[in-house]
Amino acid sequence: MLRKPGDCTIRPVELEQELQNKSAELTQLQREAQENNLQRLRETQLKQQTIAEERINLQKRLQDTQSLASTLRDRGLTAIQNQRRSVEQQLQDAQTSTPELQEQGLNSITEQRNNLQERLKNAEALTAAYQEMLEKRKALRDRGAISEEIVLTAEQDYRSALDQVSQIEAQIQDLEAQETVNQQQFLANRNATSELQIELQQLQFQETELLQKYLENLNQISQIRAQLNALDARSQQLQQEQNAATTAEQKEIQAAQQATTQLAAQANSSNNREIVSPRKGCILELNIADEQILQPDTQIGILEVQGQTPALKNVAYFSLEDGQRIQAGMRVLVTPTTLEGGGFGGVVGEVILISPLPVTLESATETIGNSELAKTLWIDSGSKIEAIAQLQTDPKAPDQYRWSTTQTPDIKLTAGTLTTARITVEERSPITFVLPALRKWGGWN
Repeated sequence: MLRKPGDCTIRPVELEQELQNKSAELTQLQREAQENNLQRLRETQLKQQTIAEERINLQKRLQDTQSLASTLRDRGLTAIQNQRRSVEQQLQDAQTSTPELQEQGLNSITEQRNNLQERLKNAEALTAAYQEMLEKRKALRDRGAISEEIVLTAEQDYRSALDQVSQIEAQIQDLEAQETVNQQQFLANRNATSELQIELQQLQFQETELLQKYLENLNQISQIRAQLNALDARSQQLQQEQNAATTAEQKEIQAAQQATTQLAAQANSSNNREIVSPRKGCILELNIADEQILQPDTQIGILEVQGQTPALKNVAYFSLEDGQRIQAGMRVLVTPTTLEGGGFGGVVGEVILISPLPVTLESATETIGNSELAKTLWIDSGSKIEAIAQLQTDPKAPDQYRWSTTQTPDIKLTAGTLTTARITVEERSPITFVLPALRKWGGWN
């Protein structure tokens, strides 16, 4: 039966099913990607909103903390430092003036007192002398020994001495008053020094406390800035994670689209929908039916190539025991299985090749090209010996092959015809069957 291109087509069912599955998978991926993208977008927006609120709060805290730091530095520490320097100067002045009061004030008053007391003692002695002299002269006056003028002079000297004593006593009293004032000033200076020292200690404590608060404030500023940087990093990470997830899904979708496109191209390709023989010819036999599902290596028919009439070869498989007796050049009769017992004998051939080693069913399948046909030839399990025979031709015969009988069947041998092969491994004359010992002794062939 002659066929033209396009008459024999197949449906790549597996490819179509795989294409359908891939298309469904692609649709599912696209739908899931869209849903996931919307979900991620909502989650990212919520997280970004939370980050923005936290950033506003942190920026407000940072502004307040920086303002407080400026206040602590400018109004607190600076004021206390200025006040401390003033107190230190006052303390230094007080500590410097106290020894001066001690040395120049009290010591000088003591020395002056001693001098005045010495003068007072001398003045009192002189006054007593003047008083005694006055009494004596009054007595002399009363006796008329001296004049009144001499008495007046003595009385004047006495009164001058009394005035001097009074002046010295007044100076001593003034000196004692000054000593009291100086003593009070000295004590006040000592008290002021103590108070200044206490005030200085308090200022130093306040300065240390403010400095600690200032440093803590600076530390809070650093922490807030670190938190702001962490928020920025978290925001970028959220965006990167969203982009990475979207990119991964897009790559998966692109891979699925590419696979779907390739499967569609394969399914629609003529290579997967048409069975094309590499050569022109006539289909001798079809072994498949319409809509039949084909497996790989399935034989669908037999094709006779047009324009060529190569001599057919016969492939036969024998048991190991029989195969070991076969040699190249032996005569073989090949009979189609449909003609066995029909009295036509067989096509004459010659063994041209013997497998050097036993072959398996898999090897036979590779040689024949059809696993089902190979299984048909494999009568029992185990290895076989493969024999290939060249069929002899006869141009006068209807089928162009030489048959062992003069009567040729009305059949045409084609490639793929199932046959039975009989190989002549030995020919003997009748006497060799009767007297086998003669053959052994004489070495006859």
